Amino acid sequence: MQVILESGRGGEIPTLPVLLVVPVQWAGSDTAPPPTTDRQADRDHGTELASCNAYFARLAPRDNAS
Repeated sequence: MQVILESGRGGEIPTLPVLLVVPVQWAGSDTAPPPTTDRQADRDHGTELASCNAYFARLAPRDNAS
């Protein structure tokens, strides 16, 4: 009977550090610098986004036709 109680208690101990660490990391993620793709888009004034939008605009007539 004692072995069952000890094995059942083992799962609760690692949970406590996780419950403390995850909120701290989650709160810190809001203050992280933007990814390099955002900085690249700022440098080239969004040319990659514009090319993607143009591609989707060319596909739109196909979607509307069906």
